[in-house]
Amino acid sequence: MKKNKQTNTKPPEPVFPKTLWLVVALAALLRIGYWLEIRTQPDYAAPWIDAAYHDVWARQIAFGELVLPEGINDPHIDRYPYFRPPGYPFFLAAIYKVTGGHYDAPRIVQFLLGLLNIFLVFMLVQRFANRRAALFAAAWCGLYPISIYFEGELLAAAPLATGILLVIWAHEQMRQNWNIRMAWLSGVGLGLLCLFRPNFLLMVPPLALWLAWSHRRNRTHLWLMTQWAIGLFLAIVPCTLRNLIKTDDLVLISSNGGINLYIGNHHQADGFSATIQDLGAISGLNGWTSFDFPALMDGVSKRQGRPMKASEVSRHFSSLAWDEMTRYPGITLKRFIKKALHFWNAKEISNNKEVSVAVDQSWALTWLPGFGLLFVCAALGFAVLQEKQRVLQIVLWLAVSFVSYLPFFVTGRFRAPLLPLLAMLAGMGVDAVVARQLKWRAALVGVLAAMVTVTTAFQYSPDTAVWHYHQGISHETQGRDDLARQSYLKALDANPTFVDAALKLGNLAYRLGDEAHAYQYWKRAVDHRPQAESLNNLAWLLATTHDQQRRNPNQAIDYASRAVAMTGRQDSGKLDTLAEAYFSAGQRNEAKAIWLEAIRCAEGNGNQEEAHHMKRRLDELGLTPR
Repeated sequence: MKKNKQTNTKPPEPVFPKTLWLVVALAALLRIGYWLEIRTQPDYAAPWIDAAYHDVWARQIAFGELVLPEGINDPHIDRYPYFRPPGYPFFLAAIYKVTGGHYDAPRIVQFLLGLLNIFLVFMLVQRFANRRAALFAAAWCGLYPISIYFEGELLAAAPLATGILLVIWAHEQMRQNWNIRMAWLSGVGLGLLCLFRPNFLLMVPPLALWLAWSHRRNRTHLWLMTQWAIGLFLAIVPCTLRNLIKTDDLVLISSNGGINLYIGNHHQADGFSATIQDLGAISGLNGWTSFDFPALMDGVSKRQGRPMKASEVSRHFSSLAWDEMTRYPGITLKRFIKKALHFWNAKEISNNKEVSVAVDQSWALTWLPGFGLLFVCAALGFAVLQEKQRVLQIVLWLAVSFVSYLPFFVTGRFRAPLLPLLAMLAGMGVDAVVARQLKWRAALVGVLAAMVTVTTAFQYSPDTAVWHYHQGISHETQGRDDLARQSYLKALDANPTFVDAALKLGNLAYRLGDEAHAYQYWKRAVDHRPQAESLNNLAWLLATTHDQQRRNPNQAIDYASRAVAMTGRQDSGKLDTLAEAYFSAGQRNEAKAIWLEAIRCAEGNGNQEEAHHMKRRLDELGLTPR
């Protein structure tokens, strides 16, 4: 009787090895530590700029009530086409609805998405390359500090990163199992991503071509491509129909494209800052956020002499941008090159918040590797890959996303959803270094990548003053005046010419009854860089103070006149201050004429309460027209 030969068969490798679970555990600990850290920050429950807009909009969707922070204009979201893409606010609203609106909930969900990304990156890189490269990529994905940072913000970066990975995974599945279910899944997924960030509409043509070419030998590929397109269409069309039916304005997703194009290309544009040239003259605003788009619409409508729809205002700003680009092609080319290089900057270019300062001040994140090393490893990974068609999807997402931002402006948060894709290439790069597979061409690519990311880093410096300033605003929003004052003072210490901090300190002092310090800070702001708000506030103080030594009506008229001119005579509050200054100087007729103009301005802007207040003031002073 023969004995069976014993075969030395290795047990099958686990789907997710122990090393991967160690990476996930470390990534989870970092996220828990960072979460406990940011919960003590003033803006955790008082979001700022775009995060505030998302928060207000999401709560209105979830609970049916619009609750605005103090001093913030009503964006009238229900009255106009979506100004910002609706994907993230609806995502946030769903979380608020389920959890009762607690600020912990979206952060926890986004941190969990960050952990999910580790598994998705591992599975994809294991398919594209090998298991060791997949482990390195998973480590990059889970431990990269900027990804963790944006998972803690009420911004779209975290769900977008997961969504991109899921769409790539779905397309990879389609290569093996080309069926209607996968076609619909990938089409709907891409459409939903466009609702978060309309730039991704540019991904539709290259992905359609890639899918068609990959399955050109499949007899049913045209039918399945049609199903993919239908899924994409059905994800986007409800948004378009809502805009058309509710506002009688044909806007595909959102109407902010034109103004963003202008922001990136007006004559004073630096390629990073979301500033609008001649903002005061257009809208009467000193600064702007998404909450102020209705004021911008009103300002443009008055300039054009007719009511304009949101789509028309967007086209107006687009026209201004294109005029600027065609009139100054040399400057435009230099600006595009600058934006292209800074998109890969080793430092995080700030937009809403000073990301680099936040990471540097975080004990959980400050010791982790930065973008420069990630970018160099990613460049090496792409250079050493023999069969580059395997990662064609990754390259398409990176290249098309990069190109889509160049006409606008670049910031760190725009590249944040792409970080897992760079992590995938970086894992392959580290694996090549460990395996000693680097050749001179790949090494040259790495050197060039290092030169780009490091050289641009020297041309950009995070603004610590702005960081403290935003902290101060969040403290003040929550009624913590002492902490707000300390933050504003730190901002002035970091930058003595930072007029916004001086303005806030003056406002805070005046509200607390300290006219001496209010005058000091407002005068400092006016002396360094006159702005409508600081000029107006200083004029009001000089016109209305009971301190006869400080009272100066003629100086008040000068300051108020400059503020009114800066805002194009479109701000009723600035006109009210000018009228008060004239009355304080004994010029009753001039005061009356300005007050009547201010009342008409307030009524034209729909501010009936302010108009009523000024009418009462005219009655009290015996200036009511007969």
